Amino acid sequence: MTPPAAETVQSIIQDFIFVTNAVYGTYLDASMAIGNLAVGYMQIHKEHVEKVQASGETITPQLLNPVLFYNAGPKEGEQRAIHQTTLVDIIERNLLNGRHMQFLARMCIVSLYQYWEDDFRPRLAKVIGQKPKHEVFGELRHLRRSIIHRGGRALPELATFTLLPRFEPDSELLLDQAAMDHIFNAVKDAASELLAGAA
Repeated sequence: MTPPAAETVQSIIQDFIFVTNAVYGTYLDASMAIGNLAVGYMQIHKEHVEKVQASGETITPQLLNPVLFYNAGPKEGEQRAIHQTTLVDIIERNLLNGRHMQFLARMCIVSLYQYWEDDFRPRLAKVIGQKPKHEVFGELRHLRRSIIHRGGRALPELATFTLLPRFEPDSELLLDQAAMDHIFNAVKDAASELLAGAA
């Protein structure tokens, strides 16, 4: 059996860029799915309102915004409600800048940083003899800390960023498509610069 080839800076950086693209691809695919879900529920809501108006019933807020349940169980008849929401809330939370996309964006940032810090950075350190440093990963660390330790509120350091999007201290981290594109491209550029610097 052939022993595995020794890792090189190039192979580690290639692996990291692959993982970076995979995380960002997940975000992009989910943004399409979540956006389409919101559009579908908007159509359901429109049809529901039209039916209510045509029925002649007294229109109440509850009638226009019915409660929806997610059910689960082994088979039909044995299911139970596991989640409750309303038609309007499911639309609002699935909009492209709604709660679900913000949560997903933040978790992608956290995942990307953890992949770097817990796997790729130690692997590179083993090959080059020291932990690699790049300003982008320092800024990414502050973003992660703002998400995990501040509930998505910006640490003061985020106002001084030079490579990633800036946020005013204590402002909510609203990560839209442009911000995510900026972050993921900056991370891949940083990885390429580390590769070039090790050559």
